[in-house]
Amino acid sequence: MRFLGIDLHTDCFTCCYLEEKGQKHIRTYQLGTVGIEEFRATLGKDTYILIEATINTFAFVELLQSQQ
Repeated sequence: MRFLGIDLHTDCFTCCYLEEKGQKHIRTYQLGTVGIEEFRATLGKDTYILIEATINTFAFVELLQSQQ
């Protein structure tokens, strides 16, 4: 199981990855087709995503869902 915490910014988002054995790393992605695809490539069926509650949260979720 993996847990991801997303911090949204105007033109990018930062993701903190917390792996099952406690390892963690942070990566920043651009908000756009390339950045979203790079991020989606890191996801698996056992991934849980927690997103910062802000006005852009719904738009970010729709962006992820639209490129499935």
